[in-house]
Amino acid sequence: MNIGITIQIQEKDSIWKNGIGQNAMMLYRLFKEIDFVDQVYLVDTGSGDFEYTWPYNQFDIIKFSDLKSLREKTSLLVTVGSIPSDKHLKFYKEVNDNKVVAYKGGNALINRTEMAIYGSIKGWPAVGNDSKRSIPPIYEADEVWMVPQQEYHNLDYFEIEYKTKSRVVPFVWSSEFIEHHAQLFKEKGASPWFDDKDFDKWRLVSFEPNMSLLKNMVPILYGVEYAYRQRKDWLEKLIITNAAGHRENIDIIEIVKYMDAFKDGKFGFDGRFPAVHVFSNFTEMVVSNQWGNALNYAYLDAAYFGIPVVHNAHLCQDLGYYYEDFKLKDMSKQILRAVDERKNDITFTERQNKILERYHYTNEDIIKQYALLIKNLWNRNEIDGINKYDWKTNTLI
Repeated sequence: MNIGITIQIQEKDSIWKNGIGQNAMMLYRLFKEIDFVDQVYLVDTGSGDFEYTWPYNQFDIIKFSDLKSLREKTSLLVTVGSIPSDKHLKFYKEVNDNKVVAYKGGNALINRTEMAIYGSIKGWPAVGNDSKRSIPPIYEADEVWMVPQQEYHNLDYFEIEYKTKSRVVPFVWSSEFIEHHAQLFKEKGASPWFDDKDFDKWRLVSFEPNMSLLKNMVPILYGVEYAYRQRKDWLEKLIITNAAGHRENIDIIEIVKYMDAFKDGKFGFDGRFPAVHVFSNFTEMVVSNQWGNALNYAYLDAAYFGIPVVHNAHLCQDLGYYYEDFKLKDMSKQILRAVDERKNDITFTERQNKILERYHYTNEDIIKQYALLIKNLWNRNEIDGINKYDWKTNTLI
């Protein structure tokens, strides 16, 4: 069988703008590993006419505008990086018992709730009557597949909204793209690998997008502040990325103006950068806080390079330095623990990479499970009754 995976490619596009494009390409790699899958296509829903450059030129791509050909060439369309209209998806499903899977990587229920309650949110398009709404449309799908971190908020929501079965599926990751980017930096004399670094004081970074309650800087500010109060000889800077627009935010100013670390010039509010650029140039530790989004490419990318990650993501609690929920004093303890231990932990990077194998698209266990998930769309099998996700193995049990 042949499979299509939607993606929207823009000319001179950056794959670092979000994780959706990478997610589509990693699924492509995984589906290619399944023995009964003959061909996989990235289905470009963009309207541009240009030559594909890295990394897109490594993949077989078909234009969604050639929908008639697409529905004849493929049996399954997985919507990941973009969502065609319901009219087009119904047309796709009119032949050969074709199936459509809605693959979900974002927290749709909370995004929808925040827009409904708050209206226009900083960083999001205006809502109400504005045609540029960010919430994706509901469309005809045979099943909804969601990454494990979305189960907490979205399992029932997706079933009600889409009127079909929603499932948790194994998380898929690869070091392919960050390895390529790392090589470019190493050629310029900068390395993202922690074990290549020589430093005295620590530079911390937050990657949270600061667009939602789900992932934002505020708990991190408090956690780092408390760690700084305990000891002041270790911190060079906490760099909050995705925060340049908050430099004049009076509410953020109100939060930090009484903090010792802010008074001592230890907080920096900066723009958005690719992760490997940050690892190579201005950080030795990642500090994170999330609510209901307990897996993230940023954690895995950092762990791959041996960068210590202080986080509250219970679905990967054996990575880096884990603290529970919103226990900000425990966040502080883990920051100081990393400061005290990481430099002398010579097997840390090796151990982290061993853990990361459970997410890689060549992992036989998740290849087998995706094979069952695909077959189950046509012929029910043993995967059908399973909805429990085991974070320790990244599989359904």
